[in-house]
Amino acid sequence: MSDSDTDGSEFKSQVMRGSVHLLLRQGVGNVIRVVGVFAMIALLGVEAYGAYVIPVSIAVPTGMLLQLGIPTYLTRRADEPPKAAFDLVATHNGVVGLALVLLGAGLFVLGGNDVVLAGSGIAVALAIDIQGTAARVTMDRRLRFGERGLVEVVGDLVFYGVAIPLAVLDFGFAAPVIGQIAMSSTLAGGLLWRSGYRPAPLLDPVRWWSEVKRGYSYAIYDASIHAFDSALTLIAGAVLGTAGSGVVGAAQRLANRTAVLRVAVDQVAMASLAKVQGDPERLRRAHSQGVLLHLLSTGVIISGVAFAAPLLLPYVIDTGASEWGPALPVLGLLCLFQLLSVSFDLHGNVLRVTERPKPATRQRLLQVGIAALSAVPLALLFDEIGLGLAAVASTASFLTLERPVREIFIPTYGRYLPWILALAPASLTAFLPSNAWLPILFVPGALLLALPSYRHDLFDQGRQALAAVVGR
Repeated sequence: MSDSDTDGSEFKSQVMRGSVHLLLRQGVGNVIRVVGVFAMIALLGVEAYGAYVIPVSIAVPTGMLLQLGIPTYLTRRADEPPKAAFDLVATHNGVVGLALVLLGAGLFVLGGNDVVLAGSGIAVALAIDIQGTAARVTMDRRLRFGERGLVEVVGDLVFYGVAIPLAVLDFGFAAPVIGQIAMSSTLAGGLLWRSGYRPAPLLDPVRWWSEVKRGYSYAIYDASIHAFDSALTLIAGAVLGTAGSGVVGAAQRLANRTAVLRVAVDQVAMASLAKVQGDPERLRRAHSQGVLLHLLSTGVIISGVAFAAPLLLPYVIDTGASEWGPALPVLGLLCLFQLLSVSFDLHGNVLRVTERPKPATRQRLLQVGIAALSAVPLALLFDEIGLGLAAVASTASFLTLERPVREIFIPTYGRYLPWILALAPASLTAFLPSNAWLPILFVPGALLLALPSYRHDLFDQGRQALAAVVGR
């Protein structure tokens, strides 16, 4: 066997094992979230759900920016940071948390509408949540992902254990907001307990500024990832009202849950690509294999959900009603967006691993810009469906990664581009006039599997996944 075959097999085994192990940890939490989202949208009206998701959409990227990227920088440091570095994070987040609590109190006094009242509770939840950041970084540095995952699963259970009964009691938007506060308290307390880290105040402006200068670029990149979802939800609220935000927010949460493997593959691929970053040819082969794995794992799940949702979701919510009717086509378009995104995720990873993060960050920001600029006119023309179209249009931003990646190696698309074309039609299920048209969606996949090389790719990945599970 040649060295290249050995390299490829080693990369595939490493990514597969790591992805399966992370999937087993994340899968339970993901199932809880999917069931929970179904329960929330079934129990809450679209207006109440929209009032909740609007402030959440603001809070997620804002929380990352407010931490200035210091936690991410600490996680990726090659040396072992002293406790003082973690105390600096805890002190910074303590000050930020106090400001958020005061903001929450001000919004509550201001009141006025459901969105503002929900925002007051979400601000408090965010203030509590970031108090566990230093403990989380401590656990990540020590590779204690299993314990961290256990705390996160418990947090999910607490959220829905609180929110669902309150929704049944007709608390409206307040049900998930109170659930969010309960979950944030569980996560912060659980991480501090399990990590063993004990925060201490540390006021060191010079050191703080030094950490900020190293970390802010990570904050921009991380926040830009979530800013995309936020932009669509907020534009839906501005153009279509809270009902529009409710439909788009629910579709986004379900579409994001389809990418259960995305985080796992991304984390393992980053580490694996880093090991061959000095050899462009090995990096090219690793990149090609990683994208193929991404499509045959995450991509298949995404397409399966896009196909099944129009058949199953009507049993959860009344998709024939005007308020939830657009949810299915929006979900299909967002699944198509997810499929196209996972096909190019590793382009950005290659640039970050080879210490060229600026093109990857620019791509993320351009993606948000395209989505935001196209969302308003498309929403005015096609209502909520226009937001899904804006998401698909934003994937054009990935074209900007081609040139910087080609400066490292020439990507090989021939092996996995046909899989994108075979999986994409499933996202159009909700647009078919009747179920009699469903067989048409399988034609591209059937034609692809008729070719021995692509059929071998699918079966080979499946055998390796099974071997990884059995091996565990």
